Amino acid sequence: MKIAAMETIDMPLRSAPPLAEGEAHVWHARLRNLPLMEPQPADAADRTPGPSRFERVRQLRMGQKFVFRLLLGAYLELPGRDVVTVRGKGGKPQLAPPLARSGITFNLSHAGEHLAIVVARQTPVGIDIECPDRDVRWRKLARRWFSAAEVEWLEALEPDAARAEFLRLWTLREAMIKAMGATISGHVSQITPAAGRPEHIREMPEGWPAPENWTLHELDRAAGLQGWLAVPGPVASVCTFELAMP
Repeated sequence: MKIAAMETIDMPLRSAPPLAEGEAHVWHARLRNLPLMEPQPADAADRTPGPSRFERVRQLRMGQKFVFRLLLGAYLELPGRDVVTVRGKGGKPQLAPPLARSGITFNLSHAGEHLAIVVARQTPVGIDIECPDRDVRWRKLARRWFSAAEVEWLEALEPDAARAEFLRLWTLREAMIKAMGATISGHVSQITPAAGRPEHIREMPEGWPAPENWTLHELDRAAGLQGWLAVPGPVASVCTFELAMP
């Protein structure tokens, strides 16, 4: 599989890069510079009041929707307002008819102000991201959902390393589940990656494609995120783009 270096594309986005079958395009965007986002205080010494938590969440959701529609519209050669999605299998978003005839597939994930979107053709895709410094109760979650071997391996690591490796194992599971349009609760414990080498899957839910048929790509940590792209089939190349805000 060919992995292209990340390319920066400035807003406003006029057109999308050519997308062939067998390719996956991964887009990263930071939403804080969007005009609709109210700026937050730069540091603790700045007493300028920022938006409330509720307002911040509302703005982030609006920003995610705006960037998503803009991006999908560029691939469909439509204004963003004309992009319509529906809920498909397992509640996974997909293009509504007749836009679905384009063959465009997509998935998205967000972590705070970070947004990641994957776009492909004629193949289901899943993506999941997390901020590496997220305060997560990894031990409790691992003991509930992970295999005994994974838990034992994690608990032998230093706390910071254990949290980072937990997020690798968790985001991989979520990306695969999202690619299949399945539910987290019903499938997360049925996926067993190898501890320390998550791309090597030891066990899968019944009826899913065999592990060797999957394409699993760990996202470049240079973007400041932990995450995975998952495709239940072959991928010839992955191109990564940063959508730079004004």
